[in-house]
Amino acid sequence: GNTIRPALQLLKCKPGVSVRYGRFTAVALSCVCARNARLPVQSAGTFANGPALQVKRAGKNAAAIVASEARYRLAVPCGAEGMNTMALLEVKNLQKVYTTRFGAQKVQALTDVTFTVEAGEFVAIMGESGSGKTTLLNILAALDSPTGGRVLLEGKPFADVKESEKAAFRRDNLGFVFQDFNLLDTFSIRDNILLPLVLQNKPVAEMEQRLEPLIVRLGLQGLEQKFPYEISGGQKQRAAVARALIPNPRLLLADEPTGALDSKASAKLMRQFAEVHAAGQTLLMVTHSAQAASYAARVLFIKDGEVYNQLYGGTLPRDAFYQKIIATLTALSDGGVSGD
Repeated sequence: GNTIRPALQLLKCKPGVSVRYGRFTAVALSCVCARNARLPVQSAGTFANGPALQVKRAGKNAAAIVASEARYRLAVPCGAEGMNTMALLEVKNLQKVYTTRFGAQKVQALTDVTFTVEAGEFVAIMGESGSGKTTLLNILAALDSPTGGRVLLEGKPFADVKESEKAAFRRDNLGFVFQDFNLLDTFSIRDNILLPLVLQNKPVAEMEQRLEPLIVRLGLQGLEQKFPYEISGGQKQRAAVARALIPNPRLLLADEPTGALDSKASAKLMRQFAEVHAAGQTLLMVTHSAQAASYAARVLFIKDGEVYNQLYGGTLPRDAFYQKIIATLTALSDGGVSGD
C-alpha cells in the first residue's frame, strides 16, 4: 500500500542489511532513529526503480527515506539496539498426515506448505472446504503438531516449546478470533476482554490502561457491563477482537471472523480489522469470504494441502482487489490459476 514498514519493524541495523517486506526488498544504506512505529510515505513507481519516497509525516528525529537502485536509507525505532531481518512467522515445508485408527488409512491434509509473514502484514488464507486451511491454522495456533516441516515465530521453532509450556506460549504470543466468538456468558463484556490479562497476573491499573483505548477503537462504549447474550453478533465479535488484542500479541489469528455475521456487521468488523492492521498489528486470517479477504494486503490460496497461488493488493483499490480474488477463486475451482 502506501506504507513502508520493514525497517521500523527490525531490531538490529547495519548498512548493507537487506529487508524483505512482502514481494519487496530494501537494503539499508544507513540506520537512523525514528520515534514513529511506522512512517507513512507517498511513492510512485516500484521499489526497484521508483523515485525518492517522500515522508509525509514523521516523528522527531525521523529521517527521510530515499531510493536509489533499490537501496534505501532505513529508519529504526529510537532506542533500538539492533535489527533482525527474519520474518515474524516462517512456515517451512509443512506436512500433516492423519492416520485412522489402527493405521488402516492415511489422509494427507497438508502436503508442502511454505510461506512467511512479515511483521505488520495482513495476510488472508483462502481455499475450498477440505483444502487444509483449518489444519494449517491449528498448527499455527500451536494446537496441533505437523508431521513434517517447521513453524517459527521470530526465529523460534514451535517444536522447541514443551507441551507443558504451550498454553503460556499461546497466551503470551498469539491472539485468537473465532467464528463463534467463544465469549463466556457468565462474564461481562469487560471481564471477557480483560481475561487474558488476568491470566497473565497484570496489575489492575495496567488492565484499565489497556482496556479503554480498545473499547473506543472497537466501538464498544456502553457495552462493558452487559453480558454476551445481551448484545448482537457483531458486538460479540468486536468484543472477541478486543480480547484477542489486549495482551498485545505478536500475531493475531482469525478463523472465519465474519462467518456468523450479516453483511453489515461483517463490513464493520473488517474495517476495524483494517484499522488494527494500520496501527501495526500482524494479522493472519482464514476466510471463505472474498469480501473479507479483500481487506488484506496479501491473499494465499490453499489447494490440495499446499499454497497454490497468492495475490498482492499493492496499490489496487479494494474493489479491484476483490475482483482479482474472485477471478482467482474461479480459476482454482476450474483447476487452473488466474494470471498475475
